[in-house]
Amino acid sequence: MISTQPIHDTITVTKLIVDTVRATSKDSMDLLTRMDTFYNNSWSKLIMVITIAFAIIGILIPFLIQLYQKRELKLSEDRLKEDIKKEVALALEALNISSEENIKAKLDLLTVEIYAGLYHVQAHNLLIQKDYTRSLRDYTKAILGYINSAQLDNLPSALLGVTVSLEHCTKKEADKRFSEVNYTFDKFIALISKLDKHSADVLKLVTIYGKLTDKPSENEKK
Repeated sequence: MISTQPIHDTITVTKLIVDTVRATSKDSMDLLTRMDTFYNNSWSKLIMVITIAFAIIGILIPFLIQLYQKRELKLSEDRLKEDIKKEVALALEALNISSEENIKAKLDLLTVEIYAGLYHVQAHNLLIQKDYTRSLRDYTKAILGYINSAQLDNLPSALLGVTVSLEHCTKKEADKRFSEVNYTFDKFIALISKLDKHSADVLKLVTIYGKLTDKPSENEKK
């Protein structure tokens, strides 16, 4: 009688192998399914994160750009204000009117210059009228005003008027008119000598004064 035991064992082994393969295949399929699900979820999350990131960047970047532009504009305005302040300060310094005292000083000098011009015109009119002693006095006032206000443009004309007037005065008349402006002839000459380009005028005035006498002048004869 033939034994069936080996055949039974073979079938048992085969069945065990098939079951093992089936179990392994099932586990592999589960693993693949899980991996697919994981990657799908991860991809979806990645897409969501990227979408949210782009949305945030799309909102945040324009805001940051606007904030930067405002900051730059503010800095530009501050720099502009500082530049304006510097320019104004330089202009005030150039005009020397950075304080009320300087403004007053400027006005005072301007007033002296105006009065000098008025005395000059008045002296010229007196000279035309041949009122030489008074024209000498007013020309002297004009010269002192021009020197005190540092406006010397009309000084040569006024010195010429003094020269012509002095030629027609006596020494006594000349001394009297100089005293009326709180000056002497010598003090007046000393002042003119300090100025540039007027040495010839000084020499001429000294020469004329030295020749003056106390004889009656044309004014006294009248």
